[in-house]
Amino acid sequence: MEKTKTYKCPFCGHGKMRTRIIDYEIVDTSGEKVVIPDVEVDICDTCGEKFFGYEAALKLEEVKKKSARVVLNLKPEIFKQISNLAEKHRRSLNEEVNSLLEATLS
Repeated sequence: MEKTKTYKCPFCGHGKMRTRIIDYEIVDTSGEKVVIPDVEVDICDTCGEKFFGYEAALKLEEVKKKSARVVLNLKPEIFKQISNLAEKHRRSLNEEVNSLLEATLS
């Protein structure tokens, strides 16, 4: 299912984000794959990045409650800034977020 709403990709800056309903797969803390059906997500038609809206993030959070992972619902401009920092520091996005949180909380 595709909605008509599209917008420029905040991740690559080239593609268009298109809303789709997908079955999203995660791996829980025990290494088991978990499929979450019917998740609404915006996907870039160029780079393939996914942006989860508020309701999708809530749905994912419910499934991940038993996991040590956290789903963050970031504004696109904040995500872009963190992505740029991660690239600058040669870290993964997860490592950059952990580093920012550690610096903030200590």
